[in-house]
Amino acid sequence: MDIKIVLTVGLSVLLSANQFDEALEEELSWLKEETYVISASRVKEDIDKTASSISVIDEEMIEKIGANNILELLEIVTGLEVTQSNIFIEELGIRGVKDFTSKQILFMVDGHSLDGNLLNGGATSNFSEMSLDNIKRIEIIKGPASALYGGNAFTGLINIITKDAEDIDGVELKLKGGSYGYRETNILFGEKFGDLSVVGNLNFKAFDGEKDLVQKDILGRSGETDPYHQSIKADLKMDYQNFYLQSIFTKRKDGSYYGVNGAMVDDTKTKFDYLALEFGYKKAFSERLNILTRFYTDILSFDNDRGIYPEGYQPQVDINTMIAMNPALAQQMGGVPQIPIFANGMNVINRLTNQKDGAEALFTYRPLENYTIVFGGTYEKHKQYDVESYQDFNPETPIPTPLPSMRDYTGTEFSFAPEVSREMWAGYINNIYDVTDSLRVTVGGRYDDYSDFGSNFAPRGGVSWQINREHILKFMYGEGFRTPTFAEYYNRHIAITGNQNLQPEYVSTYETSLHSKFNKLETTLALFQNDFRDLISQEGTIYRNIGEAETKGVEVEAKYNLNRGSYIMANYTYQLATDKLNNTSLPDVATHKGNIFFNQRVSQNINIFTHIFLKGETERADGDSREPLSGYALLNLSLNAKDIFLKNLQFQLSLRNIFDKDAYSPSYFLKTPEDDYRRDGRNLFLEVKYRF
Repeated sequence: MDIKIVLTVGLSVLLSANQFDEALEEELSWLKEETYVISASRVKEDIDKTASSISVIDEEMIEKIGANNILELLEIVTGLEVTQSNIFIEELGIRGVKDFTSKQILFMVDGHSLDGNLLNGGATSNFSEMSLDNIKRIEIIKGPASALYGGNAFTGLINIITKDAEDIDGVELKLKGGSYGYRETNILFGEKFGDLSVVGNLNFKAFDGEKDLVQKDILGRSGETDPYHQSIKADLKMDYQNFYLQSIFTKRKDGSYYGVNGAMVDDTKTKFDYLALEFGYKKAFSERLNILTRFYTDILSFDNDRGIYPEGYQPQVDINTMIAMNPALAQQMGGVPQIPIFANGMNVINRLTNQKDGAEALFTYRPLENYTIVFGGTYEKHKQYDVESYQDFNPETPIPTPLPSMRDYTGTEFSFAPEVSREMWAGYINNIYDVTDSLRVTVGGRYDDYSDFGSNFAPRGGVSWQINREHILKFMYGEGFRTPTFAEYYNRHIAITGNQNLQPEYVSTYETSLHSKFNKLETTLALFQNDFRDLISQEGTIYRNIGEAETKGVEVEAKYNLNRGSYIMANYTYQLATDKLNNTSLPDVATHKGNIFFNQRVSQNINIFTHIFLKGETERADGDSREPLSGYALLNLSLNAKDIFLKNLQFQLSLRNIFDKDAYSPSYFLKTPEDDYRRDGRNLFLEVKYRF
């Protein structure tokens, strides 16, 4: 019998007989650590037997690490990398591949997709500001999950699993403040009223951010960034017998950071509202058959008031060369004009609404004790409407000229987006077969059909073999696809043009891993290779399938458990990301990345968590002559104290980047060595939490 089970049973007997030692009770809680996941196969299964490369961040880690948002948590996972962009969107990459809006990753909450941005794809702007207090665990699949979840689960999937009413059992209030004007209030409620279970979470967050002095922007000017943020988030989850209701609401406003075009501008505002509603019915008809049906809608509206260039901007245009290349321009422009000066700068206002409506039926059937089938079907309709487009410059002239006020370009070829729609239906199946108690085989696939660009099939397969009590070996294969966004497929803007001949992006992934347990030491070694084709990027002003890439690497994790909740843990990622067409390294990808953690449980009431984040040198984009971006190491510390002055009262003091090290994300527009995108310097946060 497993030593962990023996210890758990033994401790349970001691506790029921004596009930005297709270430290022992906490030890029991640690021994009963959950080892299941639900995202890998859409059914609860042992993490050691899944046919996916999956990592879990549990509630204990979330509580101890002292992060301010989910992206700070995800950065500690092997194979994941977070970088800042020139505007408010942070970019998340998995195993060497990332893009501007992280649209190659499927973000979910309790199985509900948050990818409501149909124009550009991705969900980090909504996902990143979710309250950490309502999270029970985060499951991260590294590698394609399209065989179960369809498009957007291309390089990976991240599923937040929120707390149930019994996990909260009352009201929890949190107040948090810190550097750069950071302030946060969170109210979490969970209660059961007979058959009715209710969980609600309300979060307010705002900060001014650390302003960065840019020595030379794209125009050669200096200026300060404007990284302020304000958000309100409200979540509700209700269960009554076999029915449930889930809702997510986010309202967010951000500053300009480094400018949409790399120029320092004033008073730029990016705002969006997001609402997700899901109603479902789940029932176990027998020990062998379960069914889930759900209906959902997601509505995302954004209102961007952006400065493109600052006051006094004058385009850098060589008129004489333009006319020499095209003599008809002089007649068209009535002679050789003066280069205009934009006294009020160049500004745009863009608004639209994306809506996704869908329904799904999911069945779990176990015809044999050792055989489970997961299958189902999905229908969705996507639409983009209420598009408004305004700008204070005339794009119809060979050289843009200033206008006295904002002009409405909605519905014209100069509008930033069209009003469009598409439909999708899909069917999927996943077979889980335990050949023996130690050998599991998983095979499945999904077929998707889109009304505008056609159909796709994504297969998956995996073998999990428990060699002995100490070692578990896995072999996995999967394919994934990413559907073109509305912007990539339909845009008719003169500067960024869609292409209705686009096909989805494709990836094939091969992976093997070995998980080992040696008394107090656990290790995992994973080797992976991803082959990408038909990657979508701009060629001139038009989107085309012109990219091919390969990423391969090694991920290593180790954890050594000390006494009663203390431990040492480390992970390391080595990845090579290659542009196969140019035979060059993919830009903005660190070859080496790692974390070292030391958790010291001082007593049953006090815990100290130390974290060292390591990132190696990062290659520049092709054509960027600057030296590779230097690596760095950051030291973070978090002190937790609970039930010291008052029962149910908890304090947390977090120090991040203690030594105030310079750390940067690679810039796209700024080309001087000192003007990459700076990460926050030394910062401090104090959190007080009380449960009623």
